[in-house]
Amino acid sequence: MEEFEKDIIAIVKSSVPEAVTRKELLEETHSDTGLSDFKESIAREYFTAHEKRALGPQHESILTEFAVLGGLVVRGPGVVVPGTLRDKVIKLAHQDQGVPAYQCVASRAGENGGGAHPALPSVPSG
Repeated sequence: MEEFEKDIIAIVKSSVPEAVTRKELLEETHSDTGLSDFKESIAREYFTAHEKRALGPQHESILTEFAVLGGLVVRGPGVVVPGTLRDKVIKLAHQDQGVPAYQCVASRAGENGGGAHPALPSVPSG
């Protein structure tokens, strides 16, 4: 493994909340059919017209920013969290801020048309 890859994996590991293990992220990423398909598209280095339509035109400009490292989908220093872990990760992220996670999610959803995170495509499952 190249030094660069080791550095990126270290960044990914450091960005994962302690309460969600890397193993858990890997297992859930692997079992999420939408993310598995997304990983395949990233690996082949292009997205078909059907895949681009499914993700939405608002995300086309950022598709080249995603990578698969250590079995996880990443964008910069961030990890794409599988849908099954999103509620848990959001709750953990907002625990120390004194703001209930549901308020933050509801606020963000209203700001970006009901989607999850405005910078990450909602990967269709199934």
